Amino acid sequence: MSNGNYAMTPLPVVVFADFICPYSYIALDQMDDLLRDYNIELLWRPHWLHPEVPPAGAPLPAEAAPEERRARTLA
Repeated sequence: MSNGNYAMTPLPVVVFADFICPYSYIALDQMDDLLRDYNIELLWRPHWLHPEVPPAGAPLPAEAAPEERRARTLA
């Protein structure tokens, strides 16, 4: 791009993301593209999908499928 398309100061872009969300991870490439193509400043902010979950994790519900319970024990 030519220098004429750039603002004097970077445009702040606020990105709300959850660090364990796969869609937030996918968006990283798009944010890198924006940084490369435009004069922006990324401001990362947390967005907790389930803020009530303790740091140690949450127990799996008893009604969970057996495959899901097995996958949790392997993780």
